[in-house]
Amino acid sequence: MEKQKQNNNLIYKMQIILLVCAVSSFLFFQFDVDFYAYFGVSFSLFVLFTFCFCCLKNIKFYIFYSSCALINLSIFLLEKYLEGYWICYDVQDILYIIYALGLLISLFISCVKYARNKNEPNIKIDNYFSERKDDLSRLRDYIKTFSVVGLESFWGNGKTYLYKLLNQNYKDYYYISLCVMTVKTDTVETYIINELNAILEQNGILSSASTKLLSFLKTGNFYGLGNLLIKNNSYTQLFNQLCQDVEKLKKTILITFEDIDRIDDKGLIYKILALSELLTSQTDSIKILFQYDEVKLLEVLGVEKIYLEKYIPHNISLTPINFRRCIKVLLKEGKKSGKYASLELQDFNFLNFQTNLNFQLEQSFGLNKSFSMDIYFSIRKVQLFLDEIEKTANENIELKNIKQVLITFFFIKHFKYSDFEDLSKFSEDDFYSSSKLFAYQEKVYSIYELMEFFKNYNGDKSELFDSVFQNNSKNLNHLIYLHYFGYDFAQIKEEDYAGVDEKVVHILNEEIKNIKIKEHNNKIDRLIRNLSFNGKSEYTNLENAVLELEKILDKSTFNEQDESFKDFCNSAFNEEFEKGDNGTVFRFGMSNFIPLFQGFRIYAKDESYWKKLIDFYFKKEKVAAISAEVIQIFNYCDISKKSVFLYVIEKFNSLKITGNLNNTICYPRFLKQFIGAFSSLGYIDTHIIDFYSFDSSKLEQNIKNYFDLYRSFSDKLRSLKRDVPTQQIKDECDLLINFLKHNVRLILAENSLKEYTGGIETSISMKDGLEDVFKDLDERHLSKEELETFLAQKYKDGELMASQVERIYSKYFPPKKEQI
Repeated sequence: MEKQKQNNNLIYKMQIILLVCAVSSFLFFQFDVDFYAYFGVSFSLFVLFTFCFCCLKNIKFYIFYSSCALINLSIFLLEKYLEGYWICYDVQDILYIIYALGLLISLFISCVKYARNKNEPNIKIDNYFSERKDDLSRLRDYIKTFSVVGLESFWGNGKTYLYKLLNQNYKDYYYISLCVMTVKTDTVETYIINELNAILEQNGILSSASTKLLSFLKTGNFYGLGNLLIKNNSYTQLFNQLCQDVEKLKKTILITFEDIDRIDDKGLIYKILALSELLTSQTDSIKILFQYDEVKLLEVLGVEKIYLEKYIPHNISLTPINFRRCIKVLLKEGKKSGKYASLELQDFNFLNFQTNLNFQLEQSFGLNKSFSMDIYFSIRKVQLFLDEIEKTANENIELKNIKQVLITFFFIKHFKYSDFEDLSKFSEDDFYSSSKLFAYQEKVYSIYELMEFFKNYNGDKSELFDSVFQNNSKNLNHLIYLHYFGYDFAQIKEEDYAGVDEKVVHILNEEIKNIKIKEHNNKIDRLIRNLSFNGKSEYTNLENAVLELEKILDKSTFNEQDESFKDFCNSAFNEEFEKGDNGTVFRFGMSNFIPLFQGFRIYAKDESYWKKLIDFYFKKEKVAAISAEVIQIFNYCDISKKSVFLYVIEKFNSLKITGNLNNTICYPRFLKQFIGAFSSLGYIDTHIIDFYSFDSSKLEQNIKNYFDLYRSFSDKLRSLKRDVPTQQIKDECDLLINFLKHNVRLILAENSLKEYTGGIETSISMKDGLEDVFKDLDERHLSKEELETFLAQKYKDGELMASQVERIYSKYFPPKKEQI
């Protein structure tokens, strides 16, 4: 058939060329055409076509046009030659030579390019899935054996793909494909008859039946002036004649109706079924192939399968392909063409057929359970799924680094759309992890509330699990999605605090692992919201603060940093960030720097920013002495990086000691972290410190033990210093020895400093707002009575608070210690 088409096209083009020769000869021999007039018109056309259409992209057109233009030019010059004109190489002749060369070059380039393209092998659809080879073999056998065959599978699973494989690999048939979504009830017959007639004409067969049928379909009857002398036939007889003409062909015609299940018009479906029965009952030279989803087709028609079997008695189903295998093959083939550069098969490993409960859920639910999800999907849907993941990941580097969230989100979007609507609803105004997703006995629970409910349940927890999840698919799906998103289900126990101050102390000293869990879950929530609504921020409040702070620290001078920091604090107070759903991380009455250092511990990627932040904090807060707040700040520094560790040690050693911190929460934690870093950073072995209690209530009781450890660690450091040849290591050993000594002095300090609880610092330091007062009193040298009068007046005027009066008076006239 393809060869016949090529022959017909060649005949048609030869006819056009002969017509050009005839018309050109008539014009040029009949009329006296001027040289310049001809050149002006023909050359203008050549330039116009060249600039408007790319030669290499319209090869056949340029071959045809150049050939016709050369024939036209040759006849024109032949006519002038017969009149006695000869070449004399003047301006006129040179113009014609240039024009002729241009046409020849255009023709040559087009012919070479066409020849290359023609010699290239036809690109066939690669058979990516071995399952489709077996499906193709069965389809071919069924079509060969039966007149009407159904190819049944859900949308996007490869029905059209398989048909194309059949078309390209088997030349036993003439193929007619009809996408029924593009036709109407009254045009389907016309389309089929036109296609059949085209095949007949290409094979040199003229069918009067097809002409009459088309006339009938157009006018509604067979009777007209042109039919008076011709015998009229019935509709059925004409179809019979058309089928007899089809039998004259050497090959069978295969007519394919695609996606008949996607038609809402029942009448069109019934007409197609009736037409297929009419065609196949008249001849064996026509075969019919229907492509459809059987479940949907039966729903549209509202009939039982037994009715459908009357019209489609034989059908085959496509082999379902495992989701993971589908991902593997599509990724492999996509990478060959440069797609999916950021995706790997292992990125999808968490999407398993059988998924076990998260460890924390197992503990809370009190049982070891697994659950499964149906993950057989069409190839086309998986392709769309992968394409959207790649597009989104390439647009946002933040998402590329957290692929599991990205994959899970689009998994729900493409394969579980009813659940995706729920996900979008929850992520619009709330966080998915804390939303009430689970309905049970007329109540709804968040995951943490449900975990607590299971923990306190005294009955059979396995039966409870089945009631909550196995018997409720929506609950089960939400549990699976929470698991797939990668939430950390570790519950952070809230302590019962004796008062506000104790609660504040625990907030300011919150362990970094707890902060990381909260930020991890918060980050997932933010990404879900951003994927659902692009106007929502993909950053947590803490992450957003770190990004803003890094910009501030990039300023070259402290004054610039200070001004930018003030603007940042004002924006945070008013929550005026680029994306409106980001809020402040600051707490009223607490240091702004503690949450910023917490955020840096989690999100800062460049250790150079740590030094900038520490310097800015020291300058901004005018830090000169060790206090509980300073130790809390140090506790959040990332001392796994050696440069940061040494910088903090250096800063610590430079601070004054105004009292001990033995009864605080922050200081014992500081000791354990920093002395433990001696081992992790490769200086000396300090693992023995892990066996000592760092409970603040026991710190003073173990002072002697700590002194013994300090002596031991100092001796090891001196030995290391003595044995290494590198001066830098020797200097670092000195720094660490001084750090140990400074801690001994801090522990032995006489005054006890209180835990930092926000507000005004209780220790005597350079940042308590009394610097000017102390400077004034140092110059005046007041007596005890004069100082008492001075302080009383300041207190009465509201310029000093009671605690400040006490600190000033104690400095100049310390209270005597009671004798025991």
